[in-house]
Amino acid sequence: MPTQCSIQPLPPGTVVMERYQIEKHVGSGGMSHVYKARDLHLGERVVAVKQGFGLQSREGSSQEEADILIRLRHPALPTILDYRPQDEFGMSYLVMTYIEGETVQSWFDRNGRSCPASQALEFAVQLCEVLQYLHERNEVKLIYRDLKPSNVMMDAGGNLYLIDFGISRHYKEHQTRDTVAIGTVGFAAPEQYGTDQTDHRSDLYALGAFLYYLLSGGKLPPMLDECGPGHLPGIDGLFYQVIYKLLKRNPNERYQSAGELKHQLSGLDSRRSPYSNREPRSPSLFLRQRLIAFIGLHSGAGTSFLVKGLEHILKGLGVPVKTVIIQDRANISALPGLKEPVLLADLPSGYFGHPVAAEADAVVIISSSLPEAMSEQSAVDYARISQQWAEQGKQVIWLANRDLPFHGRKRWIQAMPTAPLCFVPDFPYAWIAESYWTGLTWLERSEARETFEKALFPLIESLLPEIKTNQPRKLLHPILKRIGLASN
Repeated sequence: MPTQCSIQPLPPGTVVMERYQIEKHVGSGGMSHVYKARDLHLGERVVAVKQGFGLQSREGSSQEEADILIRLRHPALPTILDYRPQDEFGMSYLVMTYIEGETVQSWFDRNGRSCPASQALEFAVQLCEVLQYLHERNEVKLIYRDLKPSNVMMDAGGNLYLIDFGISRHYKEHQTRDTVAIGTVGFAAPEQYGTDQTDHRSDLYALGAFLYYLLSGGKLPPMLDECGPGHLPGIDGLFYQVIYKLLKRNPNERYQSAGELKHQLSGLDSRRSPYSNREPRSPSLFLRQRLIAFIGLHSGAGTSFLVKGLEHILKGLGVPVKTVIIQDRANISALPGLKEPVLLADLPSGYFGHPVAAEADAVVIISSSLPEAMSEQSAVDYARISQQWAEQGKQVIWLANRDLPFHGRKRWIQAMPTAPLCFVPDFPYAWIAESYWTGLTWLERSEARETFEKALFPLIESLLPEIKTNQPRKLLHPILKRIGLASN
């Protein structure tokens, strides 16, 4: 079986998976290489390709990592774009969003292995936020298990990102210990050495080790509860007490949740670091180009109407977005000049096999209340197609257009494979006709704009979570106020 020593990095120009052209080798792990690459189907999209080799067991494999990442959506986590499982030679490829920056370990080394306490506190707050997301998901809770400076990326704005989910695991409530003892010596909690099952508190121990390492000039924390203040000279007493509690050998003596820890950290005087006023992750700084395909179930379903309206709203939020009208079997890569971070593709009605739908990150299916748009018989086929896309890692969203009270509405809604995320009302035709004759867009009519924005806001939150989570409040406030999600 190949090992790290026997597998050399791929040279620039190599094309893998018949789609991704390697630009440069950016790093290596125990059984993998990572590359910066370009998506030949979407010429402006830069991606990260992780080439795994020599791992047959599922624990720690690229298959395990792909299964985990495909379910996660958070601005501080990479998004999986494509995956090819191990072949007969033990090679696998995982394609993810590319993060422009450096690891915290690289930053630490470049700064003379020194980290101010205020900077370490800033790191702690950010990592608490993403750990809280992983630990408190509504689905199965996730334990990261390998938090260390080389697994945390930092961009030019000081934003942190967790990478390498190869040894993460789902928490099993009634299991007494992990199937495999795994982690990085010095950062792994004591229970990761096989004594007990790891849980969310294991990640909090690793965060304490992460902070201790940065603040001690690169030393690993002693595996003792007696580590005293002398080990971290010059550190504020309250901050030291936080780190000391995180490093307790007994999980019951640590902080019991990332939320509790974040609350404790928020009370500390950080004497803010240069990165503490970092630019928030915003829609104008998306990590990658995002392609969203819109397909109406039939001609006249209102696809173009909705896409143009969504574009109008997103531009009002400061999102660089472009609508592309796709004809026949045109491929996105064949269309020049598409550099906007968000592309809205208006596909021919009913063309579920269109190449652009296959390339898209998300597919929005539009069903109108007209009888020919949806029937119980056709629902079986639509359910199968939706399931296939979901299994490929695509986000699949159903949208009910021209919604209004009528006999049979319940049958219409139930015929969709999944409940519609949005219900867009049937706007009076007079509003639309008036826009043509006055020279104004129909969305410039205040009551139309407010109703439309309120109907589509769940779609925006789902497709572009950066807007909800990280967009500056002053930019979002007008729209949030209009739809009742913000006060004066």
